Amino acid sequence: MKEQEVHREVVIKPQEGFQMQFASSCVDVVFGGGNLGGGKGALLDSHIVTPYGLRKLRDIEVGSIISNPDTGGQERVIYLHPISMFPFYRISFSDGTYMDCTEGHLWKARVAGKQSKRRNSDMEKEKYDGWRLMSAIQIYEWMKNKNKGMYKGKNLNIPLPEPVQFTRPITPTTPRPIAPYVLGALIGDGCMGESICDRCIYLCTPDEFIVEKFKSYGYDMSKKYANDIDSCATYIISNNNIVEDIKTLKMNGCTAANKFIPKFYKYSTIEERKELLCGLLDTDGYVDDRGHVSYTTISKKLAEDVAFVVRSLGGRSSITSKKAGYKDGDGVFHSCNEAYTIWICTKFNDEIVSLPKKKNRVKKYGYVEIDKDLKLEKTIVSAEYIGMKEGRCISVDNPSGLYMVDDFTVTHNSFALVLALAEPLMTDGDFRAVITRRSLQSQKTGGSFVDTFKAIFGDYCSVKTADSPRVSFPSGAYCDLTYIDDTNLDKMREQWKGKQIDAICIDEITEMSWEAFSYVQTRNRGRSKTFTGKFFATLNPKRSHWTRKFLDWYIGVDGFIMPDRNGKVRYFYVNGSTVDDVVWGDSKEEVYAKCKIDIDRKLARIGGDFDYTNMIKSFVFYQGKLSENRAMLENNPNYIGSVAASGGKMAQAIIEGNFNVDPEENEKIPIPSTSAQGVFNNNPAVNGDKWITVDLADYGTDNLVALAWDGFHAYDILILSKSTPRENAMAVKTFAFEHGTAESHIIFDATAGRYFNDYIPDAVPYISLNKPFGLYQLTAMTVKDMCYIRLCKMIEEGNLTFDDKLAVQTYTHQNLKYKVTVENEFMEECSVVRFDDMQSGKKRLWNKKKMNQMLGKGRSMDLLDPCAMRMLPCANIEYGNEIQAGYYNHEEETKQAFHAQTEGSIYDEHLWY
Repeated sequence: MKEQEVHREVVIKPQEGFQMQFASSCVDVVFGGGNLGGGKGALLDSHIVTPYGLRKLRDIEVGSIISNPDTGGQERVIYLHPISMFPFYRISFSDGTYMDCTEGHLWKARVAGKQSKRRNSDMEKEKYDGWRLMSAIQIYEWMKNKNKGMYKGKNLNIPLPEPVQFTRPITPTTPRPIAPYVLGALIGDGCMGESICDRCIYLCTPDEFIVEKFKSYGYDMSKKYANDIDSCATYIISNNNIVEDIKTLKMNGCTAANKFIPKFYKYSTIEERKELLCGLLDTDGYVDDRGHVSYTTISKKLAEDVAFVVRSLGGRSSITSKKAGYKDGDGVFHSCNEAYTIWICTKFNDEIVSLPKKKNRVKKYGYVEIDKDLKLEKTIVSAEYIGMKEGRCISVDNPSGLYMVDDFTVTHNSFALVLALAEPLMTDGDFRAVITRRSLQSQKTGGSFVDTFKAIFGDYCSVKTADSPRVSFPSGAYCDLTYIDDTNLDKMREQWKGKQIDAICIDEITEMSWEAFSYVQTRNRGRSKTFTGKFFATLNPKRSHWTRKFLDWYIGVDGFIMPDRNGKVRYFYVNGSTVDDVVWGDSKEEVYAKCKIDIDRKLARIGGDFDYTNMIKSFVFYQGKLSENRAMLENNPNYIGSVAASGGKMAQAIIEGNFNVDPEENEKIPIPSTSAQGVFNNNPAVNGDKWITVDLADYGTDNLVALAWDGFHAYDILILSKSTPRENAMAVKTFAFEHGTAESHIIFDATAGRYFNDYIPDAVPYISLNKPFGLYQLTAMTVKDMCYIRLCKMIEEGNLTFDDKLAVQTYTHQNLKYKVTVENEFMEECSVVRFDDMQSGKKRLWNKKKMNQMLGKGRSMDLLDPCAMRMLPCANIEYGNEIQAGYYNHEEETKQAFHAQTEGSIYDEHLWY
């Protein structure tokens, strides 16, 4: 029987069109895509749970640390998807919470109570937990069918997180903490009114157990007076420390209607939050005969705080409310404050109740007996469309792809790649594959391909869900799901050294650098006799990425894939180190003829029986179209309209597949990426007129950056960090001397560095906030705005350049944990330049703080600021004439050198352009 199961027929059938072409290709390197299947995201004002509290999604950056729902620890954001307009759905849960997300947003979900069996790698049956990924639109359809009578008795659930570990730094202003249990009990049965709290705190309780707990914390409970009616005693706690602590926490004067849990306690350690709940539940909590735990209060804020604490511990908590009141002797009803009841269920209910008479009734696992299988989850109760809204998605380095949003709701972050590997995985025991995505500014990543394999292969594969998941097959073949971190190429090479992989698959290769792509191909080798040396990648159009140039032959002048070239096999050889060095041909013979010298030299060194055919790779590009994704469109035929609503460049890229647009580029970006790249590719803009521009940094974490200029061509750089003002001035003075630049041609940032003239009297001060002057003074608000406007024009017109040696030089910054080049840093700084249009018609550059936040990683505009300073002497020159005017200025200064040294002044405007 087992033998029959091993050889049972399994059919994996891709959809006709792109999926079929991509999955069945035998070419060495296969790229596919060009259109997007849908967006995944949440509202920008929704919150992400982090170890430091809740942060708005709009404030999250690449590298941000957030909370991991699988462990309660930490994970890191590795990618921010573009902000755009999406159709949004509201997913509501049984605990009264909800999340608004895009229709393509993914959820880890399962049908409650449904269990099935799958086979492991030994073909033995084992329980399958039923978890799968579902998009919001799939949940919407499931709920719609349920409301029509389908799925009777079944619910759709999502998981709850593990207890979250918060990090609250202790500072001199941090309040001295009252023991969490004591605070919880005082919130429940304490009296902290203004008239009382000046001298003491009251605790009213009939339970000697609670009194003894207070004594164990060092409080004197000897002062009390008893109530003959209900045996409840009122204890007077006159400890000065607790009185002052209550005031520090701003709880003095709180009545039952406005009590709350201080923020310091809501984000305390896991054990402290459990103790806090103990104090609350021992006083105002209730445990019924079935073990149900609840807490009642007339403070809405306190009810929300208690629910927050329970959810932060991985529990389920819902709030109900009802109007309270009573009838007097005459039958007249008197309304009281609304009462809020918080229903509580955790995996450790016995740890959050300590009062014996309540603890005896509580069940450890909430409503379930200890020996029963507990599935503590949140149930989805509705899904509704709420319109088009702006949102974005994040990707995290958690292998499961999960993170937490408001109310500690657990949520998630391509079929073609998996389908391409189907046949060798199922038939070749020696086959080894890897599927990866690039981890931007991160050390590792996982992904959601585990669920994709399950969706395609079902119980035919087994998955080891570890930090680096592995999908194994009965044949003995397997596929690793891993990452490529190319922010540090040396580290990436070390990570991949020695790997032997038959098939390498990159999901979204537009997230990978050319250098990483080139190196990873060297690992494309293995033991498979049937399917080896294969490289697959998916992508969406992005004009600024190297893939645009790599695919240039396939793309027409209009940016679209030419139909007669789609799917045509070509051949290439990389005859250098950049994408510009790729040599193409329609046959291996054609490529060999173009690169014969280089190929023959390499073959001679390799030796053996290899020839040029082994050195040249085949390549093909297949265009994927949204219309071919029939499985998705059958479920949601209006999806194409939803994507079209994104508008602008986003719609051009993801619907039309236009490679001449970049979805991530703003239409109004003053320095487009292509123009910024031209700074390193255009002919040098030299004219013999030498200058030094200096962006000073005498405090904080910024660098001092000085650029040496010949005309408008930067050819050398000086970078200093953690130096003194005197060291800065002397270093710049030496830098200028080495390059033969007059001290009167040194421009420095004088906003906070006027000391500079004490060391170099002739240096020209650049005061950014001064009023503009010159021909275009009416276009800008300040000198800095004026200089940046001209800088943007010069970059766009190709009149500002950087030397090749300067471009590849390492740029160092103490807030960067990895090395980047000057070119990379310059490109990033250009991408964040923005202006505001004022009512006067003038432009104002975004403030430094705003652009630095976009730049991220604690950096500043260290390279562009000295470039803008180079525009200062051009104030009286018409746009476009700067280089010619520099020639004239250089000749005049040579003739008048003696006069300039004896009588001239650096402030003489006749020496300027």
